[in-house]
Amino acid sequence: MGAVTWANHIPTTISGGRLPGTFVFEIFDMHWGANNSYGSEHTINGYRYPAELHLGFRNINAGRGIAPLAQSLHEIKEAGSSSQVASPPNMKQLLPKRLDRYVAYTGSPTAVIPCWGNVVWYVMLEPIRILERELELLA
Repeated sequence: MGAVTWANHIPTTISGGRLPGTFVFEIFDMHWGANNSYGSEHTINGYRYPAELHLGFRNINAGRGIAPLAQSLHEIKEAGSSSQVASPPNMKQLLPKRLDRYVAYTGSPTAVIPCWGNVVWYVMLEPIRILERELELLA
């Protein structure tokens, strides 16, 4: 899990569609396997993908994207370590083109996140492409 800290201190937000408010990007969590045949936590129609990226947003109205992350991912060498991202990525680079194809369910975080209760998971049904050399950064 990586806490998001932008070097330029400009928050990245997302809103619109079915989202009930404006959400600020706060955390990302990535899962991958030892090779490109498995690694994701979620499955779609029984298929497991080589990697999975969770993007965590906090609703700022409630009281308070792989290539852009590649350099920072390369700097994370062991579990529990973190890296500062130079600038916020464009969320369109981290999401699939078809944003209308997803399933949603209420669950819980996969990592301990202080003050976070239930989480609404949106699992996109269209995978984003990841290059073999990007997967190698995670090895």
